[in-house]
Amino acid sequence: MKGTFPPQRLETTDQVATVLGDMAIYNLGKGDIDDLFSRIDAVTLEDANAAARKYYQSGNLAFVLIGNASKIRDSVKKYAPKMVEIPITKPGFSAD
Repeated sequence: MKGTFPPQRLETTDQVATVLGDMAIYNLGKGDIDDLFSRIDAVTLEDANAAARKYYQSGNLAFVLIGNASKIRDSVKKYAPKMVEIPITKPGFSAD
C-alpha cells in the first residue's frame, strides 16, 4: 500500500483532483494524507489479524499468487493444502 501512494495516485492533474474530491467527500484533512504512512506503520500484526477476522470468513477466502511455481510452491502448501496451479501456458493466459 505504501508503495502505490502517492506515486500512482498523484501523477496527473485528474488524479490530484480525484484525491482532493475524495478528501472533500469523506471530510478528510491534510493530516489524513500527510500522516498516512505513520498510521500504516502503527498497524500491528494483531490489529491486521483482528480486522481480517472481523471482515472475512476464512472458509470463503481465495488467494491468487502469480510467480514461479517451483520457487513458491513449498511455501504456499503450508497455508493452502488445496492449492491449484494453473500454468501460464494454459489457454486464456498470456506471458506477454
